[in-house]
Amino acid sequence: MTPEEFLHELGSAAGVPREALAEAVAAPEALRPRISELSSKAAAGVWLLPDDTQLLVRGFVALAAARDTASWPILRDLLRLPDDEIDWLIGAGAAEMLGRIALSLWDGDADDILGLMTGPDVGWQARWGLFQAVARLGCDGAIDRKRIARHLEEFERAATIDGASLAWLGWEYAVSHLGLMHLKSALERAWTVKSVFADHREVDRAEVLRVLEFAAANPGDPHELSQDRITPIDDPMAALEWLERQNDFIREMEASETGDRDSARQGRGDANSRPGLSDFELDWLAGFLSSRQLPDTSMNLEMLDGFFTALVAGPDVVPPSVYLDTVLGIDGSGAAPAFDSKAQAQFVMDLMMRRWNEIAQGLMLAEPVAALLVDHGDRLTGRDWADGFLTGVGHHASLRGSAREEARASDLVDPIAALMGEASYGARVSRARREKILDDLPEIILRCARAWRPNAIPGAAPVEPARSAKVGRNAPCPCGSGRKFKKCCGGSGTGTVH
Repeated sequence: MTPEEFLHELGSAAGVPREALAEAVAAPEALRPRISELSSKAAAGVWLLPDDTQLLVRGFVALAAARDTASWPILRDLLRLPDDEIDWLIGAGAAEMLGRIALSLWDGDADDILGLMTGPDVGWQARWGLFQAVARLGCDGAIDRKRIARHLEEFERAATIDGASLAWLGWEYAVSHLGLMHLKSALERAWTVKSVFADHREVDRAEVLRVLEFAAANPGDPHELSQDRITPIDDPMAALEWLERQNDFIREMEASETGDRDSARQGRGDANSRPGLSDFELDWLAGFLSSRQLPDTSMNLEMLDGFFTALVAGPDVVPPSVYLDTVLGIDGSGAAPAFDSKAQAQFVMDLMMRRWNEIAQGLMLAEPVAALLVDHGDRLTGRDWADGFLTGVGHHASLRGSAREEARASDLVDPIAALMGEASYGARVSRARREKILDDLPEIILRCARAWRPNAIPGAAPVEPARSAKVGRNAPCPCGSGRKFKKCCGGSGTGTVH
């Protein structure tokens, strides 16, 4: 298998490709440049394509199994990513996986890994993983235990990270598994003042103290660490299968927690018969729209969904050349969207157009698709969607053709405008009314579409052809000018108004 072939397999295969993984482990020098390229892109804020994301994670695991210490500087880029980006790249088990990769790729520079562990440049997941990795390195004698203890003590004293950060659990782990008895008081102090430990039970604290005492009595015994899988990666297949199980478990938990309210807001009809996006594709698009790759003025996924719904439901044809700048937060200066590549641009446009088509098909069937709402559990729910919808309404010039048209449009979108909140709406909206609007959102959308596109949406009253009406030449002109018809619109002598 050539490097091009195993790189392709690592990125595109649905399951972990055993043969390609083995080839990658055997040829780290062929794998490393591609992983370095992808890691550098991620560090620069590029939202990686799905195949590239998969290749990056599998590639790092392969390099770890190969003990390719030349890849340590590449890993440092990954460790500095924001937590939400690490979560997207690796998912559940990110802290443990990063710790194991760090153990496997560490190049022997103690100052570097200790500074990274306690410094300001990493998020809680990478920090937790580094605490675990350093605990193992200390246990194995690769880094002096006293040296590690000084860094852990200074970290607790400086309190440079928030007391609610989960990274403190990693700090607790390192103190206990290194058997640092002289930091027992610091441990107990952290339990008292760090809010992340608020739910710690007596049994939890007793277990931490048990591990602390065991490690102090058996300073070179890695038993407790090995039980927690804090070991270098020797079997990359097993490591990646473990990671897949963690993510499958989280997905199953999230699916089981979906409530009746969410189902009620998903609209009607068989979604499988429509050109919709999978949950993974929606998550990817949401991540891209909120990524560092786009300006802060770009729409998020919820806004995009409301925006597209209004564009589809409205009377005018609004071309992508007009609305894409709004979606991507481009300021109208003619600057090109910050796509990383033609492939990324095509992928983004494909996802957007498939969501557009799903919305359009739902309206054509008079069965609107589920609005993509983030349930904040408070008055924020639906606000971004409404913001996007009202922005989309503003792109339909026909709805501003006359005072009458504007008033009619305003009446139709009033319930959606109410979701914007009191400051924008101009009146208080009760929780009960907000909940009713959210539950009725499919019907509200359909009512707007039927009013704006009566000949295209089932159930709308068809637009009747204009009928002629005779008006006497000496009668007041129907246009409202106050003049006689023969001196105004009837000047042509037809005596007919349309």
